[in-house]
Amino acid sequence: ILVGAFVVGMLLTPPDVFSQTLLAIPMYCLFEVGVFFSRFYVGKGRRSDDEDDTSDKTTEE
Repeated sequence: ILVGAFVVGMLLTPPDVFSQTLLAIPMYCLFEVGVFFSRFYVGKGRRSDDEDDTSDKTTEE
């Protein structure tokens, strides 16, 4: 992901390493923030689904 951020930074900025880095670092940080918050958002839904699946399996048997 970090390499991908630098590749996008390379394509969107002039051929200057400083500009590439100034674009890639915030892009990578936004990705990490999104992954961090998605754990809370998706984690709650999966727990309730897992509990429902286990209760259905035990009642069917």
